[in-house]
Amino acid sequence: MTEQQKKGQIYIIGVIAGGAVAELCTVAISVNLIRIMLSCIVWYFLYQGHRWAKYLLTALNGIAAVFGAFTVTGFVLGGMVSLYVWVLFFITTIYMVSVLILVVSKDAKAFLDRKRS
Repeated sequence: MTEQQKKGQIYIIGVIAGGAVAELCTVAISVNLIRIMLSCIVWYFLYQGHRWAKYLLTALNGIAAVFGAFTVTGFVLGGMVSLYVWVLFFITTIYMVSVLILVVSKDAKAFLDRKRS
């Protein structure tokens, strides 16, 4: 494994770990076992290098990041800053970073290409 692929592996593991942290935060808000199981399945296929998992995760995390950003902005502009808003901001940030890694990172692409071959 090249140095670039090793860095990509770390990035992909970071995306998966960040998603897991976001899922754990949402469990505190509402329990949705089916969504958590589906997320684990998509993360598994992402780690295996499947393109569809990368595209699906990028799309879903992008949508979640946009809605999260609008929601946090609405709460802050409305003067409602609470622990819930901070947790939502944290989750939204994780989604944004995950999308950036999946779309921009050449290291992550190199790792996924290696896993696919």
